Amino acid sequence: MHLRKTLTVAAALAAGLLGLTATANAAGTPIGAPVQFIRVNGATSTPPAATDTVPINAIFKSGTATFAGSTYGCSGGTMAGTTKRGAYTGTTPAFQFTTVNITCNTPVGNATVSVTPACAALGGVPVTFNDPVVNDGLLDGGGKGGPKYFNVLGTADIPATPAPGCVKVSALGGLCTAYAVGFGLTAQFNEAIKTVGGVSYQDLIYKGNGSLVNQSGCLGLYTGVFTLNAITFNIQVTGGTTTGIDFRVTK
Repeated sequence: MHLRKTLTVAAALAAGLLGLTATANAAGTPIGAPVQFIRVNGATSTPPAATDTVPINAIFKSGTATFAGSTYGCSGGTMAGTTKRGAYTGTTPAFQFTTVNITCNTPVGNATVSVTPACAALGGVPVTFNDPVVNDGLLDGGGKGGPKYFNVLGTADIPATPAPGCVKVSALGGLCTAYAVGFGLTAQFNEAIKTVGGVSYQDLIYKGNGSLVNQSGCLGLYTGVFTLNAITFNIQVTGGTTTGIDFRVTK
């Protein structure tokens, strides 16, 4: 009797451990394959082109930035650019933002962050997604697929060229200027569609470190490293988001 009871308890413990392991694996190991295509509002490309671009725009949602150990918030802003549509292998930018106009608090008060016209003419601020595990359908990042479907991962660059820089930070009525530079910042794209004020959006999130350079009239306060703390934008297809932007394995 004792032996049977002991075996029963052991079996129950083993089943419990297996269940815990399965849950941990489900939550911790993403599934999918490398991105091969980008579908926008249900279309992978516009024939006969293998790839083309589609206008997108974004509004600031949330997030903060840290300068010299102090953290500051943003009060709003917009971005505009394009997304690739069609065949895509993560070796070139998927998004390129040629217009940026964001207002954020900084060590010298409110500042405007913008892309310079010279930088916009060269393509603006690029975001590349080379995630090795994406899935067809809007599953990646909190969609309908469950915990193994994470945000699409990539990198964002804030170019240093053309001189004196691509992204300008301006404060004190334009008397203070500096330029933001950063390479290999983390970018995440949440494919789940949400509706805000009757408009359908998806989320683009920036994290990571950059630096402020070439300051002028800023009392020496616009120098050194800054950190983006989950700066998040609501992105929509400019013509209206329906089925959204989908990083896919199959066409």
